[in-house]
Amino acid sequence: MTLLHAAMGSILFGWWHLGLIIFSAALSIKMNVLLYAPSLFILMLKAMSISGVISALAGAALVQVSWTTALNVCGRGHCLPVC
Repeated sequence: MTLLHAAMGSILFGWWHLGLIIFSAALSIKMNVLLYAPSLFILMLKAMSISGVISALAGAALVQVSWTTALNVCGRGHCLPVC
């Protein structure tokens, strides 16, 4: 939950992209963070343009994809040298 609090702090300061990236990392760790997503999405739509919302969500999606890729490559005991 500490990452969720850090994400909310970043969002309160107006650092939406950083806040969404931290929120995505918090979501990777604990799924009940997903309960904050609908209200966060509405706040994003009110505070940012559509292109800003799309780029922030793309950054959050990139965190999820890279995290999943890292777990699939390195999580099976035969880690590649890239990790």
